[in-house]
Amino acid sequence: MKTRPLQYYMHDRPSAFRFELSGELDCQGECRLDQDWRTASSTLGGRRLVVDITFLTGGSRSNSHVYSVERSSQ
Repeated sequence: MKTRPLQYYMHDRPSAFRFELSGELDCQGECRLDQDWRTASSTLGGRRLVVDITFLTGGSRSNSHVYSVERSSQ
């Protein structure tokens, strides 16, 4: 079964900044997400960070630190 690479959408709203993740979180996707998160985090101000993993289909154990980093940023 072929996996679908990570895709994500960034929603920049007045009350929250939201990442919507979809597909497989692999190492390449993690690097892209990390870079975009670092850029986006500088614009958060007092807004909430929301990470929607509804459509995330999987990821390796090595990527589990992404979840903890994003959760600790809330």
